[in-house]
Amino acid sequence: MTAINVFVRPDRAFLMTDGAFYLPDGHIVGFGNKAMPIPNLNAAIAVRGLQKVVAEFALDFSIRYRSFDDLAARLQDDLSEWQDLRARDAGYTSWADVDLYVVGWSDDEQRVKALNFMTRAEGTDYAVGEVEQIDEFTVGPYPSGEEWFVNLRSLGASLEGDDAVRRFDPIRHGIPIMEAQRRMMVDPADMGSAFTGTTPISLVGGHITLTEVSKDGVSQRVVHRWADEPGVPIEPEPFQKSAIHSPELDRAAAKRARKAAKLAKVAA
Repeated sequence: MTAINVFVRPDRAFLMTDGAFYLPDGHIVGFGNKAMPIPNLNAAIAVRGLQKVVAEFALDFSIRYRSFDDLAARLQDDLSEWQDLRARDAGYTSWADVDLYVVGWSDDEQRVKALNFMTRAEGTDYAVGEVEQIDEFTVGPYPSGEEWFVNLRSLGASLEGDDAVRRFDPIRHGIPIMEAQRRMMVDPADMGSAFTGTTPISLVGGHITLTEVSKDGVSQRVVHRWADEPGVPIEPEPFQKSAIHSPELDRAAAKRARKAAKLAKVAA
């Protein structure tokens, strides 16, 4: 289960994904990029499910569409055709299902927009086979109530209030949210016939890739790494405030300390 989190402001969007690739029993195969930028469209995509289509979609979209607005206008018909072909050629399985996320800058509306398309035939509250717009944010998999309302709140990282997305910071909020997703242990029986084993597993790991889209373009960087290793299952760390750690957090903390010291000096 790939972690895909999208946060949309009018001027920019943040797309955050993990980087673990694993076997059906949860053992890690390796690490890679699950989000692909499409610079000529000022857009980026990510996929949960059949990961090999990420590169396929990115290349196809970059050639097929003239702009993100062109993509948004034609995506429903084109993906419906792709879905029909995929179903006829291979049939749907739980392993081949696709949740596609597309984030891009709209020249027509002068704002960032995010779209979602799902092929899953069951187990979802979303409209299957329809392109839907994401309003403000989506987090998936969604952390448990304890993680969201207790652990994240204790870190000041829970997204509560009408201005939550405006306040969102990918380091302060985004990394802890993905730490919470990493601690979610999934029963293989709930993941479909392709998953094996009986022991609950974690499926969020490797690293966190932050993809940012704005009028100025698409940028991408790794903002956090976990100490996961190929050949073994992911072993999430228990919740503790000190576990939320990254070089970017260290730099942010140092910057706050310098600012506090400067203010204290002025006050003196």
